[in-house]
Amino acid sequence: MALALPPAATNTKRSAEYSASLDGRPVFVHGYCGFAGGTVSFVSVDLDAASEARLAAGGALEFRVTAHRLVDQVSVRPLSADVACTLENETTAVFKITRPGHYFVKWDDSFQLPFYLFVHPPCVPPAEPAPLPSDRASNALFTFGPGVHKPGQIRLRSGQTLYLAPGAEVHGTVIAEDASDIRICGRGILKGSHIPFGGTKDERYMICLRRCKRAVVEGITVIDGFAWNIIAHHCDDVVFRWVKVITERLWSTDGINPCASRHVLIEDCFVRSKDDCVAVKGLDWEHPDPRDWQPMHDITVRRLVGWSDNNNGVVVGAETRSSEICRILFEDCDFLFVSNTCGDQAAALTITALDDTRVHDIAFRNIRVEYSLAPLVNVYLTNEVFDIPGTRLPSGGVIENIEFSDITLLEGPSRRSFLCGLDEKRLVRDVRFKNLVVRGQPVSDAAALRLIANPFVRDVSFA
Repeated sequence: MALALPPAATNTKRSAEYSASLDGRPVFVHGYCGFAGGTVSFVSVDLDAASEARLAAGGALEFRVTAHRLVDQVSVRPLSADVACTLENETTAVFKITRPGHYFVKWDDSFQLPFYLFVHPPCVPPAEPAPLPSDRASNALFTFGPGVHKPGQIRLRSGQTLYLAPGAEVHGTVIAEDASDIRICGRGILKGSHIPFGGTKDERYMICLRRCKRAVVEGITVIDGFAWNIIAHHCDDVVFRWVKVITERLWSTDGINPCASRHVLIEDCFVRSKDDCVAVKGLDWEHPDPRDWQPMHDITVRRLVGWSDNNNGVVVGAETRSSEICRILFEDCDFLFVSNTCGDQAAALTITALDDTRVHDIAFRNIRVEYSLAPLVNVYLTNEVFDIPGTRLPSGGVIENIEFSDITLLEGPSRRSFLCGLDEKRLVRDVRFKNLVVRGQPVSDAAALRLIANPFVRDVSFA
């Protein structure tokens, strides 16, 4: 067997726009209503041990997708995956996958009627974990098999695992508070399309981790959260791996938000959001006195494939209510599309300090932005964001030691980027640009980037 093909969940809608096969075997194409009408379609498959070995030996998996309309051209994104694609009979795209990843098939150079292909490493169902002594009376493993399930809110406690099997479609939300050693995994779907506008407090986040330690969220697909889709708030040692987030709802729907947390890894994830794909926020509202704010540090985002229909691609901020925010790394990421619905406030890559603190040691490395209507980079302090006021402290705040290296913008209109401090106590300083390429042209100075800096900016360099 070349692939582990999940069964379709009962009552799950099949795409009306596409049909597909992998290595000659038909696969189920999910379809659901898009933000502006039409449908969003995707296929999710797992490699098995044999197919994984085949790819490791230099082999490939042939994928064929047929659009139920005539098309003139087709490509597979991200372009960094270097997937060659041919078009047969004006309807069928044929291409070969040589490694797991998240792919977008772009028809006639359009972002409409999107089709995604998610190819994962092998999925190993979790074994029944040993319960902790305090939880011996409770289940340690919750499993949802193929089919549609409507459990509402799912609460996890320490030592528990939630497994969404391939073919499972779970209508509900997940919350864990003050828990340790928890896991949310599988290849099933966690869906929030049923949540009415506004929802309830328990429906605000599709996955909410609060004050948790040693948590793993892996492999699942999250669809249509009402507000922020996934949040880790005041957490330590959290991993998000091979998670897919697709949101088509009207309201603010950030993808993955580590807030006031430490040692968070987000890797090999796909996010299409109606707001920031990933937002690293201070957000220490539990401590009204700034002297009690907790630090936020060691957040890594790598091999993210992102698509933002509103606001930033990724952002540190805007809320920066932490004693300090530092050692934040974005690396080896691809952005398929970044909108310009927020004007110059939002960019593909942004740092925004709303609250006075020290934001430092932030790096963006090896980032590819395929199409952006927004500025490429913005770094600034501000007094308010969307009518949310900032917190001003007598000591002031600073954004410093910022690196943008090996950044490429392929397409989109020429937009200005900006660096902006507020006053002599609230500076932006030591911002380094190295090896930037914008629409095919190397960036050697501020003019080439169309970069504007106000008087409260220090030490900007181009290499």
